[in-house]
Amino acid sequence: LSQLGAYQMIEQFGIPGIQFLNGLGIVLAAGLLSFCIYGRTRSLAAALVTLGLFYWGSYQQLLVVRPQLAGLVCFTAVFMMAASARWRRWYLFAIPVVFALWANLHGSYIVGLAMMGAFTVGRFLDVYRRSRSWKLALSDRNSRGLLLATELSAVAILLNPYGLASYAEVLAFSANVNLDSLLEWDPLTLRMKQGRAAFCIAAVLVLLYRLSPRRVTLREALLLGGLSFGMLWYSRMILWWAPVAAY
Repeated sequence: LSQLGAYQMIEQFGIPGIQFLNGLGIVLAAGLLSFCIYGRTRSLAAALVTLGLFYWGSYQQLLVVRPQLAGLVCFTAVFMMAASARWRRWYLFAIPVVFALWANLHGSYIVGLAMMGAFTVGRFLDVYRRSRSWKLALSDRNSRGLLLATELSAVAILLNPYGLASYAEVLAFSANVNLDSLLEWDPLTLRMKQGRAAFCIAAVLVLLYRLSPRRVTLREALLLGGLSFGMLWYSRMILWWAPVAAY
């Protein structure tokens, strides 16, 4: 659908149409992330710093007009809901709807599903770590909401022309021989501009975690750890790491 939508924009408005669509996607993703931070901190400065770090970490991925930007918008929308301090019932409807759309826009929905899994497991273990009670962890509203939303999202993804085969297609994509000639499918190194940006952002994160009195949550560790490993394996994964690291 992202390719069909882009084609229609070019047909109707020419090159300015696709430029507008690309710019709109970038603004939507950045806006959702900033709104998420402002909602947690009520600080405009914090929202602007988050915005700057997000752009710095991912700008090289955003320079090229391509369908993965639609996936980034979906990623930030799901992240905003999953990271919310208070679970709301309408998330059970909204998150699967986003995944159903995402599965028809770009194959990166698999990253979003892994993110939901990290949020679910991390929240459950965080509650248990604080309470030392399996009963409280199992009855936690946020944990149960995240688990149900993840299950519904996994089913919602099937609403695409591939059906169940969609999972196999996405997982097999990285083995395509054509990817050997693309630099962004190489490991991330300090020789790359985005590699140096990621290193600086990660260094700031380490310093902040060391100085902050706030306890580090396991869901943060799972998200950052998993996406960091993916980014070091394939440099293009920095697009999904950057918003989480900035947040």
